[in-house]
Amino acid sequence: MAVVNLNTTERQVRLRSLDLARGMAVLFMVMVHVLIKYGNYAANNTPVGKVIQVLGGPPAAPVLMFLMGVSLSFSKRATLARSLKRGGKLFLLAYLLNCLRGTLPAFIGLNLGVITPGDILPYTPRLLFGVVDILQLAGLALIILALIRRLMPWPLAWLILAAAVAVGSPPLWGRMSGWPPLDGLLTLLWGTGDFVAFPLFPWLSYPLSGMAFGVWLASSTDQDALFRRAAGFGLALLLLGALIISTNPAFQFGDYYRAGPGAAAAMTGFVLMWLAACHWLVKHIPANSLFNLFYEWSARVTSFYCIHWIIIGWGVGLVGYQNQEIRVLILLMIVVAVLTDQTTRLWMRLGRRLALAAGTLGTA
Repeated sequence: MAVVNLNTTERQVRLRSLDLARGMAVLFMVMVHVLIKYGNYAANNTPVGKVIQVLGGPPAAPVLMFLMGVSLSFSKRATLARSLKRGGKLFLLAYLLNCLRGTLPAFIGLNLGVITPGDILPYTPRLLFGVVDILQLAGLALIILALIRRLMPWPLAWLILAAAVAVGSPPLWGRMSGWPPLDGLLTLLWGTGDFVAFPLFPWLSYPLSGMAFGVWLASSTDQDALFRRAAGFGLALLLLGALIISTNPAFQFGDYYRAGPGAAAAMTGFVLMWLAACHWLVKHIPANSLFNLFYEWSARVTSFYCIHWIIIGWGVGLVGYQNQEIRVLILLMIVVAVLTDQTTRLWMRLGRRLALAAGTLGTA
């Protein structure tokens, strides 16, 4: 129950194993989102489609949320004020993204006759604005993590909280008050249905665990040994989760977005093993252009995520909605990844130029 030193200096050398895992998670999310939005029923049920669904599962969102907690422990800039501000920005960005990727293209597409109301059921342009996705989760989680880190600076306590969130979430799912203003908040916390992809419960368990892991990683004098222990503990957690899942698979697996405590334990164990594997790859495979690309995507993860969704959302008007077969989907995955990469680079260059221009004007 050691107390965390909130003023610990940040290490100068980035852990490339974490960057590799985050960069690959971004790629897997691109692949699964293309499959979901453009792929027909047959494509989703091909062996390739099933593999993409697996890659878009444990190695994607759980890894990203776990690493958000790790980053909070690693960064010397993650003060309470900065974390609260960033969490609020991510939360607001989620609704801007909903508008740009969903509401606006759906509204224009319906009015131009490119798509029909039946194509986007059960959604409408208005309902698309309120979809709860991973950015709302990230914003709320960051705010909560920052407060917990300040008020309860004990890594072991964070793990206990993570377990409590995983175990206590199922009874909360779908519970509403009947009062619309309050139900809007409860939907973010434990809502169900097609409009809530990432409720705070149970997904908060991953960044809570990641924050504890980040403290131990930042203070470790032998990171190789720490990752080996993480892999062993992850395997044990994965097996324990599998045992719990076997008692009631339908309940424990849920619908991925609302997984029971057994699935949460199994996915946390997988994340630890996956990070250990990434650490091994970085240690034993020489630097190469593919790894460098993943590192770049990791550094620009929020911009990359938003831009890829905007491209996919507007692309429905060009390629249709859930009507493509697997060979076309593979090509579309490559196209979306390349377009997102290039657009993100352009966006970052534009941002730097605007910042430079603003600085020049400020000193004039």
